[in-house]
Parts: sequence; structure tokens; C-alpha cells
Amino acid sequence: MEYLGPLLLWAATWVILAFYVATETRITPEVPNMLELRPFVLYFGSEESLRTTAYVFLRGFSKSTLEIHRLEATWDRLLIATCVSIVYSLIPGVTRALSGRKFWPSDVLHFEVVVSAFVTNLLLVFVLALVLQMQLMSGLQNYVEWMDDVTSLLDPEFAIHRGLPYLSFFRQSNALSWVEMRSYLYSKGLIISTRQEIFVGALVILDIGLACYLLYQLITEQQHDNLLLYQSETYNGILFLFAVIVYALLRMIRITGMIQRLQIKQKALLNNQVNNGTRDG
Repeated sequence: MEYLGPLLLWAATWVILAFYVATETRITPEVPNMLELRPFVLYFGSEESLRTTAYVFLRGFSKSTLEIHRLEATWDRLLIATCVSIVYSLIPGVTRALSGRKFWPSDVLHFEVVVSAFVTNLLLVFVLALVLQMQLMSGLQNYVEWMDDVTSLLDPEFAIHRGLPYLSFFRQSNALSWVEMRSYLYSKGLIISTRQEIFVGALVILDIGLACYLLYQLITEQQHDNLLLYQSETYNGILFLFAVIVYALLRMIRITGMIQRLQIKQKALLNNQVNNGTRDG
């Protein structure tokens, strides 16, 4: 495990970065210019006492995109990356200790190799876990929060709950402005999500490869140096990486589900406003 782990992680890192640099995100048709949205006026509140334009609203969104695309190393992400790196680095030694061998090898040459691999795994896994969290979670989570605010504008109760003004479609200009804003935000969302595809695809391919290796080892139950399967440092280390990647993919599925639920919520609130407007008319 000391020899194979750092090599695989280092190779996977450079392959993922190479594909990420080689890809370029293009949206067709292109994202509209915000200046074109200046004529669209928005009237907020039940008495329509607040007034602004779609351009001003989206200008605030564009300013927040600096935070959306900023890779934030929050305390929870630092804690997760630290725990993952420590556990992964300790797996070979703990496996040896539980199988009746020494945590640290007695011979000097093997001891130096094990210590060097321990430090390498600790630093490399920490960096990879932190960077993947920042890349996969920062943009999408902030985008979901922004879209939740935009969706909450359509209902008085949701708007009050989030401290936002209510946007009624009784005025035609409000409906047209919201549709234009929604189209702009949808295009921006596509750009943000496509930037994650290379990392998600690499994680899926890597997880499939690890699953095939684990299944092969379980089926064949090949022994190495008269050791059982659960006494293998390589098997236990790959099993841990497999579980970590599955957890990361489940978090991505959760965020995707949140975006889908927001879309369903938008449709329901839009239909509610249309039905109310039809009855009032």
C-alpha cells in the first residue's frame, strides 16, 4: 500500500487536471448581455412600493458570482480533509498491527520507505480531498442558495421567511422580467455545472475501477505472503478510497436533487400565480 497509493493518487491528479485544462465551457446560445435587461422593471411587495430593474438585480448576482466561483476552504472542509488523510495514512500500519505484525517495520530500509509513504499519503490525500470539496461544492451550493432566493420571490410566505420582498406577476413587466432573469440564471447555472463534469466523471470512472478491483479480490481471494484479504494493506486502503468517493458522489446527487426540487417549486409557484391572476381577472 505504501508504494501503490502515492503513485496512483499522483497519476490520477495529473490526469484529472489535464482534462480540466483541455476542456472549455461554451453555452449555445450565449449568455445574454445584462445591459439589455435595463428596460425590464420589477415592482416588489404587496403594494409594489419597491422598484428596480432586472439589470440591477442581475448585477448583484454577477457580483456574487465572484463568491460562487471562489474556492472556499471552510473549517468543515478542512476537518473532513484532515480526517480522510489521517485515516488513509494510518490504514497500512493499523492493518499490520491487527494482523500480528509491527506498525512500523524493524529494518531500516523498509522503515524509511514506510515513513516516507506515510507523509506523502498524508499531504497528498489532504490536498486532494480539500481541492475536490472546494471544486465540487463551492459553486453549486452557493448557486442553489441564490436560486432558492429567486424562487422564494414568487410566494409571499416564502419571501417573508427568507427576508425578501414578494414579486407579483399581476404586472406584466414583472412576469417578463422574471422570465428574463430566470433564463440568464439558467445559463449561468449550466456554466457552473459543466465545470464540475470533468471531476465528477473522473470520480465515477475511478470508483468503477476500484469496485472492479475489490470485486475481483473478493471472488478470487488470492493470498499474498500468506495473508488473508482483510490483512492486506492495499485492499483495505482501496476499500477506504472507494467508500470516500461514494460519499462524495452521494453529496453531488443530493445537490442535484436540490436543484431539481427548486425547479419543481418554481413551476408550482408560477402556476399558483397564474391561477390567482386568472381568478382575479
